[in-house]
Amino acid sequence: MEIDIKTLFFMGSIVIFINSMILLVVWYKSKEAKFIIQYFTFSLLMTTISSLLIILRGAIPDFFSIVLCNLCFSITFYTLQKGVCSYIKMKSPLPNISKMVLVLNIICISYYTYIEPSFYARVLTYSAMSFFYCSLSIYTIKKSLFKNEEPLHLLKIILYFELALTIVRIIGENPQDKYFSNNIYFAVVIIGYITIASTLSLCYLWIALHYVSKILKNQAEYDFLTQIANRQALDHFFFQKELNNYPIESVGVIWIDIDNFKFINDEYGHYAGDLYLEEFSKILRSVALEKNYCFRYGGDEFILICLSVNKKTLNEVISFLQKKVETTAVFYKDTQIQTTISLGAALNTTEINTWQKFLHTTDELLYEAKKLGKNRFCKNYTLSKR
Repeated sequence: MEIDIKTLFFMGSIVIFINSMILLVVWYKSKEAKFIIQYFTFSLLMTTISSLLIILRGAIPDFFSIVLCNLCFSITFYTLQKGVCSYIKMKSPLPNISKMVLVLNIICISYYTYIEPSFYARVLTYSAMSFFYCSLSIYTIKKSLFKNEEPLHLLKIILYFELALTIVRIIGENPQDKYFSNNIYFAVVIIGYITIASTLSLCYLWIALHYVSKILKNQAEYDFLTQIANRQALDHFFFQKELNNYPIESVGVIWIDIDNFKFINDEYGHYAGDLYLEEFSKILRSVALEKNYCFRYGGDEFILICLSVNKKTLNEVISFLQKKVETTAVFYKDTQIQTTISLGAALNTTEINTWQKFLHTTDELLYEAKKLGKNRFCKNYTLSKR
């Protein structure tokens, strides 16, 4: 059966080239995601060049169709690994070994092209390089906090297929075969590689668009000054988390109001007020870990949601916040600015079974605390002064 391998490569190259051009436009237009997308864009461009050099094999010198082609393929996998690390904000594991593999691969390819020509040895060299980088990328994704994101999950699946195809090729390759051999086995391998490369190019595009979407969402749902999620993010949080899924008295909501904040703005100016908000937000973010979430509701009011608490732990959080804020000073010009906070805190009950009821309850408790004076808190299961 005669298989036109070059035609298969050409068709796959068109798909990869189109996707690389789209990704290049995304890279050019996106200011925030340039650093991340540049690796995936460059990886796709290297794949496109490699495919074209393979198609021209026999019509151009071996240096271009073999050595330069394999260099481009090596850079494809190397930049893929760099792109994954940049996306998940993680240092590249084995950075020196990665560079060494890149150099060693080109040396071996050159050796088995000019000094001791062997197509089979070149296949093994390329396969070893591919196996190393794919395994490293999969390991990086698995270690990532973003491993459950759909684009990364798809990328991991594609890399597993690449590993499987690499193993199949190593086992099934005939040392006597030549490149572009017209047999079913070679056709299946080539179709597999083209499919993986085409799917990978689409996955790169998905990752890029997903990253840009995350940035836009972050800009829309986070307060620039305090670096805390805003009210829009709070609404999104309520939509994602169903309160009825949590046991009674296991979820706590604290509504926080900064005492005398209007006085700070009026007396020292809004810049001083902003400085204090920045310092206060650091304290709030310090307790917003794991299952605790903080939001800026508006102005000087903040909401802290704890998804795994009881009466004791909620009291500890409240006590920590009050003591920390009370002892925190912000220096503006020659003035030391200090204040306190008032809080309304509640645990979910059979009556408080929706987020809106939760907010309404804590809002009323905060109002009661403010009536008692500054630096106070009220709770739905008891009413006490500090």
